[in-house]
Amino acid sequence: MYRTLHFSLASLLLAASSSLLAQQQRTLHQAFELNDITTVEFALNDSVEVIPWAGTVLLVETTVHMWEEQVLGRTDAPDAIFKYFIEKGRYQVTGTLLDGQVLRLQSKDMKRPIIQTAKGICTEKVTIRIMLPDTFEQAGPQQWRRKG
Repeated sequence: MYRTLHFSLASLLLAASSSLLAQQQRTLHQAFELNDITTVEFALNDSVEVIPWAGTVLLVETTVHMWEEQVLGRTDAPDAIFKYFIEKGRYQVTGTLLDGQVLRLQSKDMKRPIIQTAKGICTEKVTIRIMLPDTFEQAGPQQWRRKG
C-alpha cells in the first residue's frame, strides 16, 4: 500500500513537472553583411545579448519558446499556431540602411498582440543573440561603432 502510494505520488509530481516544462522551441538564424557599415544600432523589443566574434558578418540568432497557459498548467502551444507565427515573420529582425553607413536592426513586429486560443493564452519568450564582429565597440546602450 505504502509503495503504491509513493509510486502514485512520484508519478503525479513527474507529470506535473513535465507539464510545466512543455513548450515549442525554434531557433532562427539571419546574417547581415557589414562591408561599408560604420555603426550598428538596435531597436529590438526582446532580450538581447551581443557577443563579439572574429567574423566579418553580423549574425542574429533568435530563439523562440512558446507554450499555452491552461487551468491545469503549461502545455505545448498548438503546432499549427507556432508554425504560422514563425512563417509570418513575427520574430524576424529587419535591417535598414541609414545614411549609407548605419545599419539599424529592428524587430519586424515591434508590438506583438497576445495569442489567444480556445484553450488559453500562448506565452512567448524570445531571446536574441547577436554575434557582432570584434572590429566594433559599444558606443551607447543600443549602438556599436567600428573601431578606429
